[in-house]
Amino acid sequence: MCWILAGVVSKQDDHLFFAGIPSPEPQRRPVGLREAAAAAPSSVHDAFAASEFYGWVLLQAGLDVRQYRQRSLLRRLPACLRFLRVRTIDEARAALQRQPALMQPAVSTLLLGVTAFCRDRVVFDFLQSQVLPDILTREASPRIWSAACSNGEELLSVAILLAEANRLHDVYLLGTDCRADAIQRAQAARYPAESLKGLNRVWQERYFSPEQDQFAAKSLLREAIEWRVANLFTRTEAGPWHLILWRNMSIYLNPAAANLIWTNLDEQLHPGGYVVVGKADHPPPGLKWLRVASAVYRKPEA
Repeated sequence: MCWILAGVVSKQDDHLFFAGIPSPEPQRRPVGLREAAAAAPSSVHDAFAASEFYGWVLLQAGLDVRQYRQRSLLRRLPACLRFLRVRTIDEARAALQRQPALMQPAVSTLLLGVTAFCRDRVVFDFLQSQVLPDILTREASPRIWSAACSNGEELLSVAILLAEANRLHDVYLLGTDCRADAIQRAQAARYPAESLKGLNRVWQERYFSPEQDQFAAKSLLREAIEWRVANLFTRTEAGPWHLILWRNMSIYLNPAAANLIWTNLDEQLHPGGYVVVGKADHPPPGLKWLRVASAVYRKPEA
């Protein structure tokens, strides 16, 4: 899964500025708000007011923006304003103060989660043909964790592969994300028809039922997965894990923050266990994981 933060980049050195956090000398003419100006009124021109606002919003979710690679922070402020149906930062702050229930979905507009069923088909083909058979052969009760799982499509995809192997009930499946609303959507397991395009027609009919204008995962899948709200920076789920999916998040983190999470995952990964990452993710070489396929790594057994 991929989740990313919004930021404002200065012209000279690509630094972001957050209220209460030391920063380089402010630049008079910030850049990076051209998209914001196109999607929101001209009042969204103050880079420092913008950074103060979304720094405040993310703080409500217990997130530290300093953990993120500054050049990778995307500009999501206009989307947040559109969601709140306001035209200025001041109006947005006032709206959130009047209606605290809007805070969590506002956070989700800044933390853009991207996931899909069987995303990167080659990776899931390898999981089906190699990784899962190996784990199921060696372990009587395997444990699989999807970290930063977003709306749950990837872990549900793994559940489908296990169901196809008639081993779904033998495996403990856990999905976690820092966004409560994402976990609620994962628990509901209802998706629009276009979300199922990564699944063949047989699997769509076997594992989903039409409900009004959406498709709901059948109880076979829903009952097999535990979903939990958790922040990877403050909690690492206790292992041992035989398969961990952590995809398309590390590329948005600064090296120290990413290495901390990689190390924490490694500590909970069973020897011989697997990790599935995004195509652009690169585990630090100090972990000595073996690359066994595109975006798939294995921890040495000894």
